[in-house]
Amino acid sequence: MRRIYLLLILLTCSGSALADTEMLINEIKKLTGEVEMLKYDIRILKQQIEKIQAKNAIPQIPDNPTPKIESKEEVKSEEDSVKPLVEESKVEEAKEPNEKVQYDIALSALKDKKYDLAKIKFADLIATYPESSLLDRMIFWYAEALFYEKDYYNAASYYLKCYQKYPKGQKAPDALLKVAMSLGELKQPEQSCQILDKLEKEFQNLSSNMKKSVKDLKLKHNCK
Repeated sequence: MRRIYLLLILLTCSGSALADTEMLINEIKKLTGEVEMLKYDIRILKQQIEKIQAKNAIPQIPDNPTPKIESKEEVKSEEDSVKPLVEESKVEEAKEPNEKVQYDIALSALKDKKYDLAKIKFADLIATYPESSLLDRMIFWYAEALFYEKDYYNAASYYLKCYQKYPKGQKAPDALLKVAMSLGELKQPEQSCQILDKLEKEFQNLSSNMKKSVKDLKLKHNCK
């Protein structure tokens, strides 16, 4: 645009510039065309960015979800080992029948190793039912899908969210263990060891399988 203004000034101030009016008009047209092309390129780039963001969208976790109050018996029943895909024990009925159906479909996709589909399904559940009694599990299973796609950074983030929002929840021990495993994959053995110490300190009644997983991971990372 500055070039356009300069050309107009020259046209006004110079008597000889009147003879070059046609040349100046052509130059202005050329510059205008370049501006339009830039606008087009920017619009296309913006669309591409939006597509990438939509493809890699991560669900938003509510800051203050309604926590589920659980008995010690319920917590103990799910303190199982974190296997390649953790078997889901019987869950209480969700408030809405459709929620439970969608939850089962998402979990089936995860067990069938359809991780992209599982991510989409659990992301939708998290967004649709932010006060669900199953929210801690939704977050955990979403993190599992990330983990098995080797997206360890985001997996660790969501395992941690699961623990932080439900520190006494059924998936809290599993979530901490998987945080440690994710950190190990990210070549952060010291941080992994710290998480394992925290796990043992906060959950002293771990199942034998869970204790073995912790012990093996400590040996792997040479934890003190």
